[in-house]
Amino acid sequence: MATPDPGDQRVAVIGLGAMGIVAVKNLLEEGFDVTGFERSSYVGGLWHFTPDEDTLSVLKTTMVNVSISRGCYTDFPFEKGTPPFCSASQVNEYLEKYVDYFELRRHMRLNTTVKFVARVEETNNWRLDFESRPSEYFDKVVIATGPHHEALLPKLEGSDLFEGKILHSRAFKGPDNFVGKKVIVLGLGNTGNDVAEELVGKAESISIAHNHGAVILPRDIEKVTGSKGLTHRFSLIVGFLEKWCPSYAEVLFNRKAKTIMENSFGETDPSWCLDPAPSIKVVNPVISDTLIDRLRAGDIQSIPGIKKIIGPNEVELVDGRRMEADAIICCTGYKYGFSIVDPRVNPTVEKSPAWVAAPGSKGRALPRLYQNVFSLKEPDSLAFVGCAWFVTGAFLLADLTSMCIAQVWAGHSKLPSQAEMERWMNVQEKRISSLAQRGTVIPASVPAREWLKWADTTAGMGVEEHLGWGWKGWMFWLKDRILWRMLMDGQPTAAIWRLFDGKRKSWPHARAEIEYANLSGCKDKDK
Repeated sequence: MATPDPGDQRVAVIGLGAMGIVAVKNLLEEGFDVTGFERSSYVGGLWHFTPDEDTLSVLKTTMVNVSISRGCYTDFPFEKGTPPFCSASQVNEYLEKYVDYFELRRHMRLNTTVKFVARVEETNNWRLDFESRPSEYFDKVVIATGPHHEALLPKLEGSDLFEGKILHSRAFKGPDNFVGKKVIVLGLGNTGNDVAEELVGKAESISIAHNHGAVILPRDIEKVTGSKGLTHRFSLIVGFLEKWCPSYAEVLFNRKAKTIMENSFGETDPSWCLDPAPSIKVVNPVISDTLIDRLRAGDIQSIPGIKKIIGPNEVELVDGRRMEADAIICCTGYKYGFSIVDPRVNPTVEKSPAWVAAPGSKGRALPRLYQNVFSLKEPDSLAFVGCAWFVTGAFLLADLTSMCIAQVWAGHSKLPSQAEMERWMNVQEKRISSLAQRGTVIPASVPAREWLKWADTTAGMGVEEHLGWGWKGWMFWLKDRILWRMLMDGQPTAAIWRLFDGKRKSWPHARAEIEYANLSGCKDKDK
């Protein structure tokens, strides 16, 4: 059956955070009739600070953990002169400018809450029900509400005895309510670190409670290693090792991370219980330039996890010690929430026994999606942005994901058979459930190299063939050796994915952006 003309296809994008706005842009670029919906009065999602304790947002002091050269969208770099690791307010400004530059606002409806997305079999389309307006019908739907949907609060024994405040990090908007308080931050991760850092100089005492160790890495790893870090060549080596020598690769990368940590911060105090740390394949490293110094200075304490609450202002730790506490801030993550999606096609309705039984699943859902993007039930008209994750920029990943969706739905790329898509998901389910036996793995985690090869082919970006061993790769190497070296061994940039002609639209300024990042732009941080 012929693919319908994109201009005749109405597409709804639900959620206009960083993932949704790029989905709107990439679908419009292929000619679809797109409308984006957002319940808030602004775009940008969590990058827009709000004092509303029921709404997730960055803190006013938040800084990005990924350099802007690879943490931006593929065809819209940050303004020249922006610090490589910029503030959240600068990111929010960047997102607003992105929407304006590509003239997306006229395709967006803010202050519009989607209550339900129903599959209408009779007419082969989708009905969107809204909170305060009539329902509308669409041919295709992209769910871009992201992974931070429902806050996960742990069950703390004796919580009814506690007279202090127990809250999830989503409700933490700053230190003012904790001045002079004894605060326990529950969870040693990036959020826990950010919250603890925010409390320094305000709270009477700050303790991070955790049940496992952690690898602490600085933001600018390149300054420590003297290398370009996650280059394309490095990703090729990683992909090869993970495919053929996975155990050796994991040991190698854990050792490398540990070496970077030691070179950055020196020896750590055993009393901090940072060792043994879970594998970085399972649990993300903590990105912080200050945490080790705070621990050394005593500004922040590292303590074992909380066993139970034993009084109005007292907790018992897993090692038997007792501590006073006026507040407990739970930095315990989120889970996917697709309650607005018709249960017949909700990717989290079907439970995996292996995943549910794994200690690291922590009650979170595991979406069943092909490549963590396309619905297995309705792949031709239902897709998700934000369900695929590996260590890279979130904006870049959303950009690549939505390019894949646009190219498949426009008929320029094809998905495999239903059986093959199910087979992929079964392998993914087995892989992620195995990792969850060893730690609190991110459900959206996919093998980076494997996923990028799929995305490159599906979106038609041409990176693999121009940097590979085929005739296009050899011709590119012969004709433009300097640029080839930049792409293989130079500063990683998001623009590489818009450099070559292909199915998706290329960007005429991609080469200039790559050259700037390698020859001048990212050298600013060395000054």
